[in-house]
Amino acid sequence: MGLQKLEADKYLDAYQLLQKVFIPADLRYYDTYLEMLEKKVYTLLGYIEDDELKGVVLLIELENYFFVENLGIDPKYQSQGLGSKILKALKNNTNKNLVLEVEEDEDLEKRLRFYNRNGFNLYKDEFYYLPQINDSINPNKMYLMATNQLDSASYKEICKEIFDKVYAK
Repeated sequence: MGLQKLEADKYLDAYQLLQKVFIPADLRYYDTYLEMLEKKVYTLLGYIEDDELKGVVLLIELENYFFVENLGIDPKYQSQGLGSKILKALKNNTNKNLVLEVEEDEDLEKRLRFYNRNGFNLYKDEFYYLPQINDSINPNKMYLMATNQLDSASYKEICKEIFDKVYAK
């Protein structure tokens, strides 16, 4: 079946998959997640194969980009090319560039290699700290990667829109 929009009956399954992949500080509470889906802030896509949800991506449409808030592959299917398939499908089915955050932690180099292989460019001249989205705090620096080359002006524009639309309280 591949990548498809998920309906309400799959929201909990998608959230539980994301919980397997992300630390608590990187995920919103389930109620907030549901509220953002109901208000159509998010587009929730799932990668389904053999009637099993194997990957999830949460997108937020910005003016000139799609912001990938979360991309998660079920741990038992990681390193099988599913993340690359999802990113390729996203890039092939949108007329906007993709942008996402990568955090500076022990897995940064691995993440950078993966996203570079999939056509993303790191903008490393500036960073920010992830705003608190639940009771946990993520103390790591966040960098942006995009499917186009960012400069200082576009970085600031994207950050403003991310903070206004994604992290607004």
